[in-house]
Amino acid sequence: MLRTILFILILNIAVPAFSAEIKLRGEKLEYKSISIEGKIEEGDLDKIKIKSYEFILSGIEERKRKPGRLSFNLNYKLNTPGGDIVEAIKIGRFFREVLAEVGVSGKIILDPNTEVGKEVFNQEGSSEMFSFLSSGKEITDELIRRNYSAGVLIFYGAVKRGLNDNGDMRSATRRKAILIPAIGLHRPYYEKEFFSTLTPLEASSAYHDLEVLVRNYLKEMGATQEIIDRMFASNSNKIDLILADEFQKHYKRSESFLEEWLIAKCGSKKNDDAGNNWDVHKCTTDAIHEHQKKWAMEYGGTK
Repeated sequence: MLRTILFILILNIAVPAFSAEIKLRGEKLEYKSISIEGKIEEGDLDKIKIKSYEFILSGIEERKRKPGRLSFNLNYKLNTPGGDIVEAIKIGRFFREVLAEVGVSGKIILDPNTEVGKEVFNQEGSSEMFSFLSSGKEITDELIRRNYSAGVLIFYGAVKRGLNDNGDMRSATRRKAILIPAIGLHRPYYEKEFFSTLTPLEASSAYHDLEVLVRNYLKEMGATQEIIDRMFASNSNKIDLILADEFQKHYKRSESFLEEWLIAKCGSKKNDDAGNNWDVHKCTTDAIHEHQKKWAMEYGGTK
């Protein structure tokens, strides 16, 4: 039964009916990343692979121009309300395959009428890190970054991860931001139009298959049992928002297998007097780059 109905699985509710926008961000290679914004839908993995291929090729060309420079490896920025869990799992597995880094970077919200807000508002590129809203007005989803539901599955697929909450700093009297979580959980679910047509027995069987699929994937990718259970504790009409400080207890910033693989390849030389270890750092970034380059050459050969 699972094979015939997985295509209609989604992980979020009340989101726009268009797929995620995947694009390269940043003009300089060292600041480049691939952004994934919007609802996750079938076919997004193919778009991500195309952009990943372009990213790697741009890095290869840059190193030809500047042979001594460091490699810049695949990294992705997530901002999604959720979506198709089957596609999200595919994307997560692809990220694990290519040793991808993922970041969820919340925005800082400023009042454009304050002195600080005016100064930042007029700076070029400020919209990348900041949103602007007058004090007293309600913050909407468009002003913050989110990584909900299916996005969490993608997040766990990466081998290196970074996370920061959104912060409301509109009040000039506050020294600290009011944090707005970027991570949100709820249990996966079937489209209501389909699930409502099943008998209770059919619904039980279908949901069991779905739960096994998601639990096994998250366990494989290193999620804690606590966070897996917490995901399934929240029904699909709710979002369980988790602050970054709490969520960071439930994932590794860098996967253990990756660290050990890089140690095996590059060793662990002592730092110099300034605390730097350039040779090892260059070796590790080059090792990941070569792995990603190999994927790109194979992918390019199949296009």
